[in-house]
Amino acid sequence: MKRSKILLLGVLVFVLFFGVRVKAETCSKEKYKELKQLADEIKVEYELVPADEEDKKYVGESFYSYTMYISNVSEGLNVQVKGYTFTKADQVNGTITLKKYFPQGGYTVKLNVYGNAKSGCSETLIKTIKVSLPYYNYYSTKEECKDNADKYPICRTNANTNDMSEEKFLETLEKQKVEYENRATTQKEEKKEKGILDIIKENIALILTVLVAIVLVIVLIVVKVNNNNKNKIKIDLGDSNAKKKKKK
Repeated sequence: MKRSKILLLGVLVFVLFFGVRVKAETCSKEKYKELKQLADEIKVEYELVPADEEDKKYVGESFYSYTMYISNVSEGLNVQVKGYTFTKADQVNGTITLKKYFPQGGYTVKLNVYGNAKSGCSETLIKTIKVSLPYYNYYSTKEECKDNADKYPICRTNANTNDMSEEKFLETLEKQKVEYENRATTQKEEKKEKGILDIIKENIALILTVLVAIVLVIVLIVVKVNNNNKNKIKIDLGDSNAKKKKKK
């Protein structure tokens, strides 16, 4: 019994060790490099698809999806995306077309490229391709958003309005209108204040010159008035003394 357990354990070790070794040796570095070059040639594109009549009926007119196009998939490669595996045989006119696999946007799709049995690198990950699908704002085409994308974030083409009702959109838009008007008023006042400061800075030399001139004029006037008063006092004193002498 003990001998059979040892024998079984030995067989398992042999299978695990040499099995992995054989698999590793099957996909040589040269073959992997060749597949990597082929994987680099795979081209992935996507197209925004607005809601069709069925979508509008069941999920609403603001729904959208993306159709993905995968081309240049070679014989020895498999492409796995969202749990599905695609090969060269799935190409039609050189392209694999995936419709409605990607509802709405705002996330990144990973496409894992593996070697297959035909390449000798079965289940070996060769490359991961990442594709970012942007948000699409259906409401950006509304009349309320016309030429207002710079003013109101909710009107931008890539704003996240996934699952947003029209009522919620209008509510958000009104809120952003008020915020925009408040910002515009504040900026206008700040600009006005800044304009006054800029005028002062640009003409500081002239302003100082004028102030100095005014001070000098005031000083001269004060000095002149003081001199006149002193002279008047001297004259009055002189007249008083002259009168006193005559009386004597």
